[in-house]
Amino acid sequence: MRTTIAIIAIGLLAGAISFAAPSAEDLVATMTDRAAAWDARCAAEDSLTNLPPRTVLPLLLPHIGKGMPSPAIWNSAGRDFDKRAPIEWQIFYAVARSWNHQVDSLPRDSGGTVLLALLGVAKQGSERSRVLMDLSLRWVPDAEEPVAKLLKAPEEDLTVRTTAALALILHGQANYHEILLGYAQSGGFADRKRWFDLLSDPRHKKKTGVDPKVVRLGFSLIEEDRRVSPGYIHGAYFLAIKIGDYVGQEFKPDQKAERYQGEHGLTDSFFADTVANALSWWAKNRNDIEKELPTTGGTVRR
Repeated sequence: MRTTIAIIAIGLLAGAISFAAPSAEDLVATMTDRAAAWDARCAAEDSLTNLPPRTVLPLLLPHIGKGMPSPAIWNSAGRDFDKRAPIEWQIFYAVARSWNHQVDSLPRDSGGTVLLALLGVAKQGSERSRVLMDLSLRWVPDAEEPVAKLLKAPEEDLTVRTTAALALILHGQANYHEILLGYAQSGGFADRKRWFDLLSDPRHKKKTGVDPKVVRLGFSLIEEDRRVSPGYIHGAYFLAIKIGDYVGQEFKPDQKAERYQGEHGLTDSFFADTVANALSWWAKNRNDIEKELPTTGGTVRR
């Protein structure tokens, strides 16, 4: 009798094990498996929503770090619509949905501790950039030191450093202004513009006030843009708008003026005149602004 009961118990235990829920590792593997059926990948995605972020996010991190597939672009309109997409795009959006769900499940006031731990194990720059983006929305004070370390690492990916800079602009207690300025003095035009965008950000300006070094940087970028892209005015236009906001000046002319009305909207003259107004203001005020610049210290790119 006891033997029979034992055999039944063992059988029940074996059955329970055979029907045990898949592990988080298995679910992520299925969701990201190109060979898996659509329904199986969807079921895995749905099952992951029942597991805690501390378990799921580390498994998703390498996948979210891969970024978008290439070369074709598929614009998602929800999972059912994505069924028609190439498989790599189906998986990309499934990973993104799963990641976003897990991050959204983290508490606003303390969930940053999970993201901070992820930041420490991220292996690729793309992984660190993504975690930094989410960490900036679920900040914890302990994050400042490791995030500042990433900002100060010149060998780190540019996107990692600029994303770290934005997080510190939003939440940091220390002053990182000179570090951002230092990065803005080297590299190509696009890289220096990214640092200028951060330096002129209204949230950063609120902390530092108007810095003549940033003013000069902005106008030097406008001048450089006009030299390298004389046939394209819109890049310089957006720089003029940004530096205008920074110094408290309106450089745009009256967009309702008849001469700016074109068949399909504003004519290029509107954008060109905005840039011309900005450069005219700079010509009138440059000497006074540069008098405020320090006469010693590092070199400034002109």
